Amino acid sequence: MGTDMLALHQRAGLAAIPCSAQAKGYFDKLSQGVDPATARLYDNAPNRAKARELAVLAKRYTAIPRQAMLAAMIRAPFVTIPVIGCRTPGQVASSFACLRIGMSQTEANVLLALRQGNPSIQQ
Repeated sequence: MGTDMLALHQRAGLAAIPCSAQAKGYFDKLSQGVDPATARLYDNAPNRAKARELAVLAKRYTAIPRQAMLAAMIRAPFVTIPVIGCRTPGQVASSFACLRIGMSQTEANVLLALRQGNPSIQQ
């Protein structure tokens, strides 16, 4: 979601339903190499910045990047219903593990605002 859309949702209290909340596995697969189709859709500077932040948070909470991103989305300052695409029961369980991440609101806000060029949580 870009900055203008984020501001609209915050101002109006509109719910958001991210339809590719897990970015086709981009954040989890980045270190091993991403297939060309996924890279074409998701490999850009804002997502690489998010990947760096997600790596820090995932490690902090003994999670994987996808779980950290889902945890941030459900802590958005407006109702957010991430759509997850799972093929197996294990993937469903892994996605729902985001509910056990004790991420602070500040950490979630940093991830959600990275497109705005906000400072890193690593500092």
